[in-house]
Amino acid sequence: MTFMSTLPIRKVNGVGRVFDRELEAVGIKTCGDIYPLRGLLRQLFGNKAFDFLMNCCLGIGRTTIRPIEEYERKSVGTERTFRDLSGATKLREKLKFTAEELEKDLKKTQFSGRILVLKVKLHTYQVYTRQRNLGRPISTKEDLYNLSLPLLQGLETEFPGLKIRLMGLRVTSLVSTKKETVDMNKWFFGNSGTPQSSPKKRKPQRDDDGWEVWPEEEFERVQAEEKEEEMKLTQELNEELAAKEKQEKELVGSPEKKAVSPPPGPAETWECPICGNQQPADDALFNQHMDFCLSKEAIRSAVHESTAAGTGKGKPPGEPPKKKRLFTPKR
Repeated sequence: MTFMSTLPIRKVNGVGRVFDRELEAVGIKTCGDIYPLRGLLRQLFGNKAFDFLMNCCLGIGRTTIRPIEEYERKSVGTERTFRDLSGATKLREKLKFTAEELEKDLKKTQFSGRILVLKVKLHTYQVYTRQRNLGRPISTKEDLYNLSLPLLQGLETEFPGLKIRLMGLRVTSLVSTKKETVDMNKWFFGNSGTPQSSPKKRKPQRDDDGWEVWPEEEFERVQAEEKEEEMKLTQELNEELAAKEKQEKELVGSPEKKAVSPPPGPAETWECPICGNQQPADDALFNQHMDFCLSKEAIRSAVHESTAAGTGKGKPPGEPPKKKRLFTPKR
Protein backbone atom coordinates (compact mmCIF):
# COMPACT_ATOMS: atom_id res chain seq x y z
CA MET A 1 0.00 0.00 0.00
CA THR A 2 2.89 2.38 0.70
CA PHE A 3 4.32 1.76 -2.75
CA MET A 4 0.95 2.15 -4.49
CA SER A 5 0.11 5.37 -2.63
CA THR A 6 3.00 7.23 -4.27
CA LEU A 7 2.81 5.53 -7.69
CA PRO A 8 1.70 7.96 -10.46
CA ILE A 9 -1.60 6.85 -11.96
CA ARG A 10 -0.13 7.11 -15.46
CA LYS A 11 2.26 4.25 -14.62
CA VAL A 12 -0.63 1.80 -14.22
CA ASN A 13 -1.13 -0.46 -17.21
CA GLY A 14 -4.51 0.46 -18.71
CA VAL A 15 -4.44 4.18 -17.90
CA GLY A 16 -3.76 6.05 -21.12
CA ARG A 17 -3.05 9.69 -21.86
CA VAL A 18 -6.71 10.71 -22.14
CA PHE A 19 -7.82 8.84 -19.00
CA ASP A 20 -4.86 10.32 -17.11
CA ARG A 21 -5.95 13.85 -18.04
CA GLU A 22 -9.52 13.15 -16.92
CA LEU A 23 -8.32 11.81 -13.56
CA GLU A 24 -5.97 14.74 -13.11
CA ALA A 25 -8.86 17.15 -13.70
CA VAL A 26 -10.69 15.49 -10.81
CA GLY A 27 -7.60 15.71 -8.59
CA ILE A 28 -6.15 12.19 -8.92
CA LYS A 29 -2.44 12.14 -9.73
CA THR A 30 -1.28 9.10 -7.75
CA CYS A 31 -2.94 5.86 -6.75
CA GLY A 32 -3.16 7.19 -3.20
CA ASP A 33 -5.52 9.95 -4.37
CA ILE A 34 -8.14 7.45 -5.51
CA TYR A 35 -9.55 6.38 -2.15
CA PRO A 36 -10.44 9.85 -0.77
CA LEU A 37 -12.33 10.65 -4.01
CA ARG A 38 -13.98 7.25 -4.39
CA GLY A 39 -17.46 8.75 -4.01
CA LEU A 40 -17.14 10.63 -7.31
CA LEU A 41 -15.59 7.94 -9.47
CA ARG A 42 -18.66 5.78 -10.03
CA GLN A 43 -20.80 8.72 -11.13
CA LEU A 44 -18.09 10.15 -13.38
CA PHE A 45 -16.60 7.04 -15.02
CA GLY A 46 -19.03 4.17 -14.45
CA ASN A 47 -18.93 0.89 -12.56
CA LYS A 48 -16.21 -0.79 -14.62
CA ALA A 49 -13.74 2.08 -14.30
CA PHE A 50 -14.59 2.41 -10.60
CA ASP A 51 -13.72 -1.24 -9.92
CA PHE A 52 -10.51 -0.89 -11.91
CA LEU A 53 -9.37 2.22 -10.02
CA MET A 54 -10.19 0.74 -6.63
CA ASN A 55 -8.13 -2.35 -7.46
CA CYS A 56 -5.27 -0.06 -8.46
CA CYS A 57 -5.54 1.78 -5.15
CA LEU A 58 -5.45 -1.51 -3.22
CA GLY A 59 -2.65 -2.95 -5.34
CA ILE A 60 -4.77 -5.78 -6.75
CA GLY A 61 -3.74 -6.85 -10.24
CA ARG A 62 -6.28 -7.82 -12.85
CA THR A 63 -4.09 -10.25 -14.81
CA THR A 64 -3.44 -13.92 -14.29
CA ILE A 65 0.13 -14.85 -15.11
CA ARG A 66 0.57 -18.19 -16.84
CA PRO A 67 3.47 -19.72 -18.74
CA ILE A 68 3.74 -18.64 -22.35
CA GLU A 69 3.58 -22.27 -23.46
CA GLU A 70 -0.07 -22.42 -22.37
CA TYR A 71 -1.09 -19.72 -24.86
CA GLU A 72 -1.65 -20.34 -28.54
CA ARG A 73 -0.27 -17.46 -30.52
CA LYS A 74 -2.59 -16.22 -33.29
CA SER A 75 -0.44 -13.61 -35.02
CA VAL A 76 2.85 -11.72 -35.02
CA GLY A 77 2.92 -8.07 -36.03
CA THR A 78 4.47 -4.66 -35.61
CA GLU A 79 3.29 -1.10 -36.19
CA ARG A 80 4.60 2.41 -35.70
CA THR A 81 3.00 5.83 -35.32
CA PHE A 82 4.75 8.84 -36.87
CA ARG A 83 4.07 12.28 -38.25
CA ASP A 84 1.86 12.60 -41.31
CA LEU A 85 3.63 10.89 -44.21
CA SER A 86 2.81 10.98 -47.92
CA GLY A 87 4.50 10.35 -51.26
CA ALA A 88 5.20 7.06 -53.01
CA THR A 89 8.93 7.02 -52.15
CA LYS A 90 8.48 7.78 -48.46
CA LEU A 91 5.64 5.28 -48.10
CA ARG A 92 7.73 2.50 -49.65
CA GLU A 93 10.68 3.33 -47.41
CA LYS A 94 8.41 3.12 -44.38
CA LEU A 95 7.04 -0.20 -45.67
CA LYS A 96 10.59 -1.57 -45.98
CA PHE A 97 11.37 -0.48 -42.43
CA THR A 98 8.18 -2.13 -41.15
CA ALA A 99 9.04 -5.35 -43.01
CA GLU A 100 12.48 -5.38 -41.37
CA GLU A 101 10.97 -4.96 -37.92
CA LEU A 102 8.48 -7.75 -38.54
CA GLU A 103 11.25 -10.07 -39.75
CA LYS A 104 13.09 -9.52 -36.44
CA ASP A 105 9.96 -10.37 -34.47
CA LEU A 106 9.34 -13.50 -36.54
CA LYS A 107 12.90 -14.70 -36.00
CA LYS A 108 12.58 -14.03 -32.29
CA THR A 109 9.29 -15.89 -31.95
CA GLN A 110 10.29 -18.59 -34.49
CA PHE A 111 7.17 -18.28 -36.60
CA SER A 112 6.19 -17.67 -40.21
CA GLY A 113 2.75 -16.82 -41.55
CA ARG A 114 0.51 -17.67 -44.51
CA ILE A 115 -1.71 -14.56 -44.33
CA LEU A 116 -0.21 -11.07 -44.58
CA VAL A 117 -2.09 -8.03 -43.25
CA LEU A 118 -1.26 -4.38 -43.94
CA LYS A 119 -2.67 -1.75 -41.57
CA VAL A 120 -2.62 2.02 -42.08
CA LYS A 121 -4.13 4.95 -40.22
CA LEU A 122 -4.89 8.00 -42.31
CA HIS A 123 -4.15 11.55 -41.20
CA THR A 124 -7.89 11.74 -40.47
CA TYR A 125 -7.46 8.91 -37.90
CA GLN A 126 -9.40 6.43 -40.03
CA VAL A 127 -7.94 2.91 -39.86
CA TYR A 128 -7.92 0.55 -42.86
CA THR A 129 -6.57 -2.99 -43.18
CA ARG A 130 -5.92 -5.06 -46.29
CA GLN A 131 -4.89 -8.70 -46.29
CA ARG A 132 -4.05 -11.48 -48.71
CA ASN A 133 -3.73 -15.24 -48.46
CA LEU A 134 -0.27 -16.25 -49.62
CA GLY A 135 -0.66 -20.00 -49.78
CA ARG A 136 2.80 -20.50 -48.28
CA PRO A 137 4.46 -19.35 -45.04
CA ILE A 138 6.82 -16.36 -45.27
CA SER A 139 9.14 -14.71 -42.74
CA THR A 140 11.86 -12.79 -44.64
CA LYS A 141 11.84 -9.04 -45.10
CA GLU A 142 12.00 -9.39 -48.90
CA ASP A 143 8.88 -11.54 -49.02
CA LEU A 144 7.08 -9.33 -46.53
CA TYR A 145 7.85 -6.19 -48.52
CA ASN A 146 7.21 -7.55 -52.01
CA LEU A 147 3.92 -9.21 -51.04
CA SER A 148 2.61 -6.22 -49.08
CA LEU A 149 3.55 -3.69 -51.78
CA PRO A 150 0.48 -4.54 -53.96
CA LEU A 151 -1.71 -3.93 -50.89
CA LEU A 152 -0.15 -0.50 -50.42
CA GLN A 153 -0.56 0.27 -54.13
CA GLY A 154 -4.23 -0.65 -53.85
CA LEU A 155 -4.66 1.83 -50.98
CA GLU A 156 -2.88 4.52 -53.02
CA THR A 157 -5.34 3.91 -55.85
CA GLU A 158 -8.30 3.90 -53.48
CA PHE A 159 -7.19 7.10 -51.69
CA PRO A 160 -5.42 9.45 -54.11
CA GLY A 161 -2.76 11.50 -52.34
CA LEU A 162 -2.57 8.95 -49.53
CA LYS A 163 -1.37 10.52 -46.27
CA ILE A 164 -0.92 8.27 -43.23
CA ARG A 165 0.30 8.54 -39.67
CA LEU A 166 0.57 4.82 -38.81
CA MET A 167 1.69 1.73 -40.69
CA GLY A 168 1.80 -1.85 -39.53
CA LEU A 169 2.37 -5.37 -40.85
CA ARG A 170 1.04 -8.59 -39.34
CA VAL A 171 1.09 -12.27 -40.30
CA THR A 172 -1.50 -14.79 -39.19
CA SER A 173 -2.12 -18.49 -39.77
CA LEU A 174 1.24 -19.09 -38.13
CA VAL A 175 3.61 -21.95 -38.78
CA SER A 176 6.37 -22.77 -36.30
CA THR A 177 9.95 -22.60 -37.61
CA LYS A 178 11.51 -24.35 -34.63
CA LYS A 179 14.06 -26.92 -35.63
CA GLU A 180 13.09 -30.51 -35.01
CA THR A 181 15.19 -33.66 -34.85
CA VAL A 182 15.03 -35.52 -38.14
CA ASP A 183 16.42 -38.73 -39.49
CA MET A 184 19.52 -37.76 -41.45
CA ASN A 185 19.29 -40.84 -43.67
CA LYS A 186 15.82 -39.84 -44.82
CA TRP A 187 17.00 -36.27 -45.24
CA PHE A 188 19.88 -37.16 -47.54
CA PHE A 189 18.67 -40.35 -49.18
CA GLY A 190 14.88 -40.26 -48.83
CA ASN A 191 12.78 -43.42 -48.67
CA SER A 192 14.57 -44.97 -51.64
CA GLY A 193 18.00 -44.86 -49.99
CA THR A 194 19.58 -42.88 -52.84
CA PRO A 195 20.76 -39.29 -52.66
CA GLN A 196 18.25 -36.75 -53.87
CA SER A 197 19.17 -33.49 -55.49
CA SER A 198 17.61 -30.33 -54.10
CA PRO A 199 15.40 -28.39 -56.49
CA LYS A 200 16.92 -25.42 -58.23
CA LYS A 201 15.89 -22.02 -56.95
CA ARG A 202 15.61 -18.81 -58.86
CA LYS A 203 18.55 -16.54 -58.22
CA PRO A 204 17.11 -13.40 -56.61
CA GLN A 205 17.83 -10.01 -58.11
CA ARG A 206 18.68 -7.22 -55.69
CA ASP A 207 18.66 -3.44 -55.91
CA ASP A 208 21.33 -1.00 -54.75
CA ASP A 209 20.18 -1.24 -51.12
CA GLY A 210 20.39 -5.04 -51.11
CA TRP A 211 16.64 -5.67 -51.31
CA GLU A 212 15.32 -8.47 -53.45
CA VAL A 213 13.53 -7.18 -56.54
CA TRP A 214 10.72 -9.24 -58.00
CA PRO A 215 10.24 -9.25 -61.76
CA GLU A 216 7.19 -7.55 -63.23
CA GLU A 217 5.71 -10.82 -64.45
CA GLU A 218 5.63 -12.07 -60.85
CA PHE A 219 3.53 -9.09 -59.81
CA GLU A 220 1.25 -9.60 -62.81
CA ARG A 221 0.82 -13.26 -61.94
CA VAL A 222 -0.08 -12.46 -58.33
CA GLN A 223 -2.56 -9.77 -59.41
CA ALA A 224 -4.12 -12.14 -61.95
CA GLU A 225 -4.57 -14.80 -59.26
CA GLU A 226 -6.25 -12.29 -56.95
CA LYS A 227 -8.54 -11.08 -59.72
CA GLU A 228 -9.48 -14.65 -60.64
CA GLU A 229 -10.26 -15.45 -57.03
CA GLU A 230 -12.49 -12.36 -56.73
CA MET A 231 -14.35 -13.25 -59.92
CA LYS A 232 -14.87 -16.78 -58.68
CA LEU A 233 -16.32 -15.56 -55.38
CA THR A 234 -18.59 -13.11 -57.22
CA GLN A 235 -19.84 -15.85 -59.55
CA GLU A 236 -20.57 -18.17 -56.64
CA LEU A 237 -22.51 -15.40 -54.89
CA ASN A 238 -24.55 -14.65 -58.02
CA GLU A 239 -25.37 -18.32 -58.51
CA GLU A 240 -26.46 -18.61 -54.89
CA LEU A 241 -28.74 -15.56 -55.19
CA ALA A 242 -30.23 -16.82 -58.48
CA ALA A 243 -30.97 -20.22 -56.95
CA LYS A 244 -32.61 -18.58 -53.96
CA GLU A 245 -34.82 -16.36 -56.17
CA LYS A 246 -35.83 -19.35 -58.29
CA GLN A 247 -36.79 -21.32 -55.22
CA GLU A 248 -38.91 -18.43 -53.91
CA LYS A 249 -40.70 -18.09 -57.27
CA GLU A 250 -41.47 -21.81 -57.34
CA LEU A 251 -42.89 -21.69 -53.83
CA VAL A 252 -45.12 -18.71 -54.72
CA GLY A 253 -46.23 -19.82 -58.20
CA SER A 254 -46.94 -23.53 -57.77
CA PRO A 255 -50.26 -24.23 -56.00
CA GLU A 256 -49.44 -27.90 -55.63
CA LYS A 257 -46.65 -27.05 -53.22
CA LYS A 258 -49.00 -25.21 -50.92
CA ALA A 259 -50.54 -26.98 -48.00
CA VAL A 260 -53.54 -29.00 -49.15
CA SER A 261 -56.56 -28.28 -46.97
CA PRO A 262 -59.45 -30.73 -46.64
CA PRO A 263 -62.46 -30.06 -48.90
CA PRO A 264 -64.90 -27.71 -47.20
CA GLY A 265 -68.38 -28.91 -46.21
CA PRO A 266 -71.66 -27.49 -47.58
CA ALA A 267 -71.74 -23.75 -47.04
CA GLU A 268 -74.69 -22.08 -45.29
CA THR A 269 -77.01 -20.10 -47.60
CA TRP A 270 -79.98 -17.73 -47.25
CA GLU A 271 -82.94 -17.54 -49.63
CA CYS A 272 -83.68 -14.18 -51.23
CA PRO A 273 -87.34 -13.25 -50.58
CA ILE A 274 -87.53 -11.36 -53.90
CA CYS A 275 -85.96 -13.63 -56.50
CA GLY A 276 -85.95 -16.86 -54.47
CA ASN A 277 -82.30 -17.67 -55.21
CA GLN A 278 -79.93 -18.97 -52.59
CA GLN A 279 -77.24 -16.48 -51.47
CA PRO A 280 -74.15 -16.90 -49.22
CA ALA A 281 -74.85 -16.46 -45.54
CA ASP A 282 -73.07 -13.11 -45.31
CA ASP A 283 -74.80 -9.93 -44.13
CA ALA A 284 -72.99 -7.55 -46.47
CA LEU A 285 -73.34 -9.75 -49.56
CA PHE A 286 -76.97 -10.57 -48.80
CA ASN A 287 -77.90 -6.89 -48.32
CA GLN A 288 -76.15 -6.00 -51.54
CA HIS A 289 -78.11 -8.68 -53.41
CA MET A 290 -81.39 -7.46 -51.87
CA ASP A 291 -80.69 -3.91 -53.01
CA PHE A 292 -79.99 -5.19 -56.50
CA CYS A 293 -83.24 -7.22 -56.62
CA LEU A 294 -85.30 -4.30 -55.31
CA SER A 295 -83.78 -1.95 -57.85
CA LYS A 296 -84.66 -4.42 -60.64
CA GLU A 297 -88.28 -4.63 -59.46
CA ALA A 298 -88.57 -0.86 -59.21
CA ILE A 299 -87.13 -0.37 -62.69
CA ARG A 300 -89.45 -3.06 -64.13
CA SER A 301 -92.52 -1.46 -62.56
CA ALA A 302 -91.57 2.02 -63.82
CA VAL A 303 -91.03 0.76 -67.35
CA HIS A 304 -94.36 -1.12 -67.27
CA GLU A 305 -96.29 1.93 -66.07
CA SER A 306 -94.67 4.26 -68.64
CA THR A 307 -95.41 1.79 -71.45
CA ALA A 308 -99.05 1.39 -70.38
CA ALA A 309 -99.56 5.18 -70.19
CA GLY A 310 -98.10 5.75 -73.68
CA THR A 311 -100.14 3.13 -75.50
CA GLY A 312 -103.45 3.47 -73.63
CA LYS A 313 -103.34 -0.11 -72.56
CA GLY A 314 -106.33 -1.24 -70.47
CA LYS A 315 -109.01 1.02 -72.19
CA PRO A 316 -111.57 -0.03 -74.81
CA PRO A 317 -110.35 0.40 -78.35
CA GLY A 318 -111.40 3.62 -80.11
CA GLU A 319 -112.20 5.50 -76.85
CA PRO A 320 -110.29 8.74 -76.78
CA PRO A 321 -108.24 9.47 -73.73
CA LYS A 322 -109.87 11.68 -71.15
CA LYS A 323 -108.64 15.21 -70.88
CA LYS A 324 -107.73 16.53 -67.51
CA ARG A 325 -109.71 19.52 -66.34
CA LEU A 326 -107.80 22.47 -65.11
CA PHE A 327 -110.74 23.72 -62.99
CA THR A 328 -114.20 22.63 -61.92
CA PRO A 329 -117.03 24.89 -63.12
CA LYS A 330 -119.45 26.27 -60.57
CA ARG A 331 -123.06 25.31 -60.76
